[in-house]
Amino acid sequence: MIGVNTMSWRLLGLSIFVAGMAGCGTAPPVQRSITDGIFANTPQQASSNVVNGGKDKIAVVLVSENTKANVEYLKARKAEKEDSVVLRAVGQGANLDAYAEVLDPNFSLGWIAKKLKTKFGSVKLVSSTSELSKYKYDYLVVVDAIYLTTGWGVNDATASYTTQFYNVDGQHVADAKSYRKTQVRSGGGGGPHGVELFRANHAVRVAALEEWDRSMDQVVQIPNQYSTTGESVTDACVKSALSVQNPTLRQQAIGACNP
Repeated sequence: MIGVNTMSWRLLGLSIFVAGMAGCGTAPPVQRSITDGIFANTPQQASSNVVNGGKDKIAVVLVSENTKANVEYLKARKAEKEDSVVLRAVGQGANLDAYAEVLDPNFSLGWIAKKLKTKFGSVKLVSSTSELSKYKYDYLVVVDAIYLTTGWGVNDATASYTTQFYNVDGQHVADAKSYRKTQVRSGGGGGPHGVELFRANHAVRVAALEEWDRSMDQVVQIPNQYSTTGESVTDACVKSALSVQNPTLRQQAIGACNP
């Protein structure tokens, strides 16, 4: 029979294992150049840095080697928890579920795919540049998505998202990007634990994706863009500005819409 003290130490060790978002068996992948494995040589810069989106525009998407490695890294980290049935047996099911959610590689990629579909009429995923000849397209989009959580000896969560746009001649046009590195825990194990720790890590990822969203809006221009309600963006802006109560601020808001 296992003694009470022995069992307590085992549970304590298990709690530390969970709280640390372990991952000690899976090292973060080495980051490479975004275009590694895509272009043999450094692409030339296009004469224009404007990306024209719209319903008539077609984008083909390639994911970088960094993205592929990060997906495998997150899947491996997630599997380390899912394979540990002991966690549920000792009441750590909530931690396991939260851990699995924060390590879901589809969260970031789904977010990016959804945004791209709002900017282009058609978005196609290809596996390599050799497939490009099969498609008629306006832009090649290279997606670089990196998300690293806290772990043993690592108190920061890091999220980096970049989409590089290339024209049909393979020339680099522009980038939409974001980067967040945030200290989630203090040294010596201080800071949030359990579900709160996982949520804090997730918040860093969301903040980086929101920043990338704004960068995309600046980089990809859509002529005569319409909102989902059928209103032009300018009309929707003016309508929102008219709801401002302060007369001076209302006039400033209307002027900012550039009707």
